[in-house]
Amino acid sequence: YELAESLRNIHRIAEMRLDDKFGHVPELGNLVWDWAERLAAHSDAGYAELAACEHAFSRILLDFVQGSVWLLQDRCHEAAALLARARELCALHDVPTMEPPIVARLCVAMSRTGQVPQALALIERVIGDGLDRIGGRYNAYYFPASHAAVLLEAGSHGAAAEQARKALAEAQRYGHRGYQAEGAMLLADIASRAGDWRLACEHYAHAAAIAAEC
Repeated sequence: YELAESLRNIHRIAEMRLDDKFGHVPELGNLVWDWAERLAAHSDAGYAELAACEHAFSRILLDFVQGSVWLLQDRCHEAAALLARARELCALHDVPTMEPPIVARLCVAMSRTGQVPQALALIERVIGDGLDRIGGRYNAYYFPASHAAVLLEAGSHGAAAEQARKALAEAQRYGHRGYQAEGAMLLADIASRAGDWRLACEHYAHAAAIAAEC
């Protein structure tokens, strides 16, 4: 459910950015925050269950999902705090397989809260340590995508685009349509920041089309 709603948010965000460019009212895009409230309600239910019966892996997983949703909503300080806590819980409860995606998303949150040098140093260090090779094929997407997002905040558009293309290729390789939409959005944001609106619009339209199919 969380992935499906995130895809719908990607579709609407892409619509809003295209509409901002061409001067139209983003009718579906305006619903992003309505869907965000529904996502929060489902997360609240999950945390309520954990309050009644604590389970370390479930809490770590829920924190990861909630932090990822907050990143989509630009609630980056909250996301950074939650993902940092989830990373600590991975070490405390010996859950190594969840640490890689959490660290990847944490670096993105850090880079969007004024900690770009620290985020870039952390993600490049853990990649060098091989953390991206732990926990399965999803990390083949998470790490280049997150690396690209951090590089974007650092203003390194060329390097960011290279990592984003790598992330999109991995999503296509494994047939992950949700991550394909997210990867296309990332390429669009990079092109937009670099001032290439023609390319940005192509990627935004691609992201919206993929999300609409899911």
